[in-house]
Amino acid sequence: MKFFGLSEEGSRDAGGHIITYFGIPVGQEAAAGRDLLACLTDGFEVSLCNDLDEGHEGTTQFMLLPSGLVTKVGGHGWSSQWKPTDEAGFLSAVNELANLNRGGGWSKQGSLSRSKYPERAISTRTEQTESHYPMKRNRLLYGAFEIGVIATGWGTRRYGRHLPEIVAVYGGDTFWALMVFVGIGLIARTWSTKRVAVLALAVSYGVEVSQLYHAGWIDQLRHNVVGGLVLGRGFVWSDLVCYTIGVGLGVAAETLWYRRYRPKNSDSELSERANTGVGVDHEG
Repeated sequence: MKFFGLSEEGSRDAGGHIITYFGIPVGQEAAAGRDLLACLTDGFEVSLCNDLDEGHEGTTQFMLLPSGLVTKVGGHGWSSQWKPTDEAGFLSAVNELANLNRGGGWSKQGSLSRSKYPERAISTRTEQTESHYPMKRNRLLYGAFEIGVIATGWGTRRYGRHLPEIVAVYGGDTFWALMVFVGIGLIARTWSTKRVAVLALAVSYGVEVSQLYHAGWIDQLRHNVVGGLVLGRGFVWSDLVCYTIGVGLGVAAETLWYRRYRPKNSDSELSERANTGVGVDHEG
């Protein structure tokens, strides 16, 4: 690699990764930012020293996922979660942290890391996208979806005699769990799909298990139309299967939707912008 705004300070083989160390010369912050931006689009992870760790081991890391740029900070024994950022945020961080990354020692230099196994790295980055990149659910869309799920679930009860037996018997409980999943996503719009699913299953299973408890006051609520819909009327093992399927449908739908309509800050767009006057020549 040939850099125009970075001073290369050696490299090492870290097993599955090749790590290259660099410094940012005084006055070269803008060129360094362009160099590092191009490295991100080429599959590198960028790590810059920061002053957030008392042991002088603080780092600010950047990675380009299919969903866009993400960053996290960490130090000796601690690390934040990956959070979304953008090109402007990345370049600003490079400029702000430049004085801590002039080179001359492990605590004064940044690093570039890239996997020696590209296929494995792509798979890992995809998993990281789904695990760490926060959702941005549209409340209007989820509100409409919630109404549709409630109407469909009610329809399986109301018009069950006109539907296939399996739909009439199990559809209501399946859509009830899906309703819980969508409702939680509607309220906690930035939660990950996994987190929403876990809470939805906990609520659904909890309500079902609560039906083993019988007392006059709660049984009276259960015989009310609304109370019966919310609390149920009797414990049935098959309901747990329905709840699992219902939440699973929500996870599948949300995952497919997110992959299809993920943020447009993609590899190709960022690469196109980075290559405008970038001044980085990759030789291998």
